[in-house]
Amino acid sequence: MRRLIIPAVIIGLLLLTSPLGLALERQVPVEESQPSDGGIYDFLSILIGLSESLTGAVLDESNASLGYLERLGFAVNETSREVLLYRERGVSTRLDEYFPPFVDLYIAMVDIVEGQLKFTEYFPLVTGGNSSAYLPALHGVELGMEGVSRAREALGEIAGLSFRTSSGNVTLDTLGLAGSLDEVERLFERYEALLRRYQPPESPLVLYVSDDTPPIGSNVTVYGLVRGMGSVTLHMVSPSGSEDIAGVLVRDGSFSRAYTLGELGLYRVFATGYLNGSPVRSNTVEINVTRIPTRIVAGNGSAYIGRPFQVTAVLQDYLGRPIAGEKVFVRVPGGTTILRTDRLGYFRFNVTSGAEGTVHVVMTYPGSGLYGPSRANISVLFTRYPLRITLGGPERVRVGRNFTVTVNVTSAHPVPVSILVDNSTCAVVNASAPFNVSVVLDDAGMHSIAAVFSGDSLYAPSRSNVLSVEAVPGPPSCGLFLWLL
Repeated sequence: MRRLIIPAVIIGLLLLTSPLGLALERQVPVEESQPSDGGIYDFLSILIGLSESLTGAVLDESNASLGYLERLGFAVNETSREVLLYRERGVSTRLDEYFPPFVDLYIAMVDIVEGQLKFTEYFPLVTGGNSSAYLPALHGVELGMEGVSRAREALGEIAGLSFRTSSGNVTLDTLGLAGSLDEVERLFERYEALLRRYQPPESPLVLYVSDDTPPIGSNVTVYGLVRGMGSVTLHMVSPSGSEDIAGVLVRDGSFSRAYTLGELGLYRVFATGYLNGSPVRSNTVEINVTRIPTRIVAGNGSAYIGRPFQVTAVLQDYLGRPIAGEKVFVRVPGGTTILRTDRLGYFRFNVTSGAEGTVHVVMTYPGSGLYGPSRANISVLFTRYPLRITLGGPERVRVGRNFTVTVNVTSAHPVPVSILVDNSTCAVVNASAPFNVSVVLDDAGMHSIAAVFSGDSLYAPSRSNVLSVEAVPGPPSCGLFLWLL
C-alpha cells in the first residue's frame, strides 16, 4: 500500500496559516479516500505567497524583504532536510517530484534581495562623488537582474506542475508572482538608468568581482567595464601560482566571465588589452577564498530533574546542506564529549541535572581543511516535578460532627502536606499516597478546606483545589430536648 508522507514543516505551516487548524470535519470516509497531493499543493501555495510578499517588499524598497526571505529560506531548508531524512530511511515522497524548482526560486530571491541591498548601499556614495562605489552599485543591479532571470526559469517549471486533489488535477497560481517579477525587473532597469547618469571610473579597463571573499568551490563572476576595445584577455592567478588565461569579447562596453575557485587562499585577477595599438592593463582584484562557512542548529529545551533531555543538533554549511562525518565538541558542566555527525549532519546527546536550574551547553565545530569553524550555545531548563493534590469530601455537614476529607497525593517519597481550614493549619501529614483526615467544624456557615505542600528539592510547591463546605446546625440533643419540655 502506498503511503503519503507529508513533512512536519508542511503541517506546521498549514496550521499556522489556516484559520481552521485541526478542526476540519472529515468529508470522505477513510476507506473511500484516494491518494491526494492536496497537502503538498497547499504548502507550495504558501511558498508562492511568501515569494509574492517578498517581491512586494522589494518593490516598496522595504527591509521587510529580509524577513520574508528568512521565512522562505527556513521553509525551503527544513523541507529539503526532511526529504533527505525520509529518503535516508527508504521512504519516497511525492514532494521529491515537486520541490526542486522551489529551491531554485529561493536562491533567485536571495540574489534579488542582495542585489537591491547592494545598490541602495553604494548608489548614495556614487551620487556623492565617490567613483569607487560605481562598480559595486552596478554589480547590485546585475545581481538583481540575474535573480529575476533565474526566478522566471524556476517559476516556468513550477507553473507546469500538476497536482491530484479531491476536486481533480490543479496547478499552482503563478500569475501574481510572474507579474511581480516583471515589476522588479523594471525597478532594476530604473536603478541602472539612474546609475548611468554618473560617470564610471576613468580607466579604459576596470575589473570588479561578484564576491571577493567567496567560500571554496563557489562560483565567482568577474565583470569588466571597457572603453575602445572589442576584446580583452583575463588572467586569473591561483594561490598556488597557476594562471588561467582566457580571451573574452566585449559587448556594449562590458564583459563577464564566471570561475569556480577550488583553492584556499588569495587569487589575483587582472585583464589586458590593446587600445589604439597600445597595451592596457586593468586594476588587479584580489579574491580571498575561504573555508566554507558552517553553522550548528539546535534549540533550547526543558526537562524534569533527573530525567535526560535529548539534544538533537545538525551541522550545516551556509546553504543549509548537511555536513557528515565531522567531529563536534560538546561541553556541559562537568566535562566535554566528542561526537561525530551522521550522514545527514545530525548529532545527538543527553543532558541531565540533579538540581533545579539552567544547564548551559556549548557545541563547537573546530572546522577542517574544507569547512570553517562554528559554535552554538543552548540552555536546558531543569524544573522540579509537579505534585498534584486533590481533595474530596461532602459539601454539607452538621456543626460539631466529624466528617472525612480524602486527600489524593502520590509522590516518590513522603512529603509534608498541610491541611488548612479557613486558611489556618489544623494538621500536617507526611504522605506519599492518598489518605483521609477527620474534620470537625464548630461554627455554622461556609468554610474552606485546602491542602498545601511548600515544595522540596524534587517537587515544586503545590496547592490543592479548595473544598467549600457548608456547616449547618444539627437537631437538638436529647438532654436539651427534655429540658425544653
